[in-house]
Amino acid sequence: MSTPKKHVVLFPFTSKGHIAGFLSFASRLHRILPHATITLVSTPRNVAALRAAAAAPFLDFHALRFDPAEHGLPPGGESQDEIFPPLLIPLYEAFETLQPAFDDFVASTAAAAARVVVISDVFVAWTGEVARRHGSQVPKYMLYQYGLPAAGAANDGSGGRADRRFLDRQLAHGNNTDAVLVNAVAEPEPAGLAMLRRTLRVLPVWPIGPLSRDRRDAATEPTDDTVLRWMDTQPPGSVLYISFGTNSMIRPEHMLELAAALESSGRCFLWKIKPPEGDVAGLNGGATTPSSYNRWLAEGFEERVTASKRGLLVRILAHPSTAAFLSHCGWSSVLESMAHGVPVIGWLLTAEQFHNVMVLEGLGVCVEVARGNTDETVVERRRVAEVVKMVMGETAKADDMRRRVQEVRTMMVDAWKEEGGSSFEASQAFLEAMKLK
Repeated sequence: MSTPKKHVVLFPFTSKGHIAGFLSFASRLHRILPHATITLVSTPRNVAALRAAAAAPFLDFHALRFDPAEHGLPPGGESQDEIFPPLLIPLYEAFETLQPAFDDFVASTAAAAARVVVISDVFVAWTGEVARRHGSQVPKYMLYQYGLPAAGAANDGSGGRADRRFLDRQLAHGNNTDAVLVNAVAEPEPAGLAMLRRTLRVLPVWPIGPLSRDRRDAATEPTDDTVLRWMDTQPPGSVLYISFGTNSMIRPEHMLELAAALESSGRCFLWKIKPPEGDVAGLNGGATTPSSYNRWLAEGFEERVTASKRGLLVRILAHPSTAAFLSHCGWSSVLESMAHGVPVIGWLLTAEQFHNVMVLEGLGVCVEVARGNTDETVVERRRVAEVVKMVMGETAKADDMRRRVQEVRTMMVDAWKEEGGSSFEASQAFLEAMKLK
């Protein structure tokens, strides 16, 4: 009779960035534990998409029943990538109702395996309650996909009371975790790691990053042939990539300033554009065609930059010609940029992004150009254009940033070396602690 397998259950929250981090972690686990079963749990639509994409041949999937309509969500609203921001908290709260179905899955898994380990996202911290009900046979670990200090606390508390109540519930559930895994690398930020360990006190903390996609796999969607053809015509390291993340949006007046700054900078750019803050019609699909972009941008902007072959407004990016990244500095975006050796221009909007840019500036790999997303936020096109030209130019500052970002990239590569790599050693300690090795 064969010995029951060891089984690792992964439960990410449903956004492309969070799922990508868990997929990266799953690949690393499989390389170290080739004989363990690894199952990623999500809702039917997300599981179907991952299976169709053949995300990881070694990975098993389990779909928990979920009907968006039962929670007032639109059809297909199983991921934060598929809904607009006012529905994010209802989506988070709807996922809390998955607890009974997840409990049944863990029970059946525990009955068939010698060892079951649950590793979940902070936004589904309630999984700790499920693990606790199954006793010591099912230890529970939390994987934080934020920067080091941000992993020890809630976000900045902005937003409504529903946001706060949800975060408070997850923090309370977090007390049921046996340890914390962090999508970070120890070497670039030793002070942040020390602070997190002091904050969490008795809980072990293992930095196992970077959990990011490599350059050849950087897109989370198929790349349009038009985009690739345009990118192929640009010199290496000449294009500014602009993205404000999955759910973050800038205000219409800031969008106008950014467009004007890009045009005046004279630099090539690729903009992952979407409706601005407050444009509910656009978020509902009523204003997402290229012909409608001009109502958010300066008149004739798209026609001028397209005719000059300097710019392209798109939804995706996956090409090695990137020279710099204008980003909101969400942690997944930061890690991916560093892993690819791309300097950052920081346009911070909320939450832990303010800390992230402070870390990046301390490393010498980022210049902040704007912060905040309120009526009081000031965005100056001249300042944006100056920073774009400086970071992408042949200046001493630009050369220093490029050198430093390559140093950080080397740290991230070295972190997973089997001989002395900090993240590799942390992962080994984690596996031994959860008795999978």
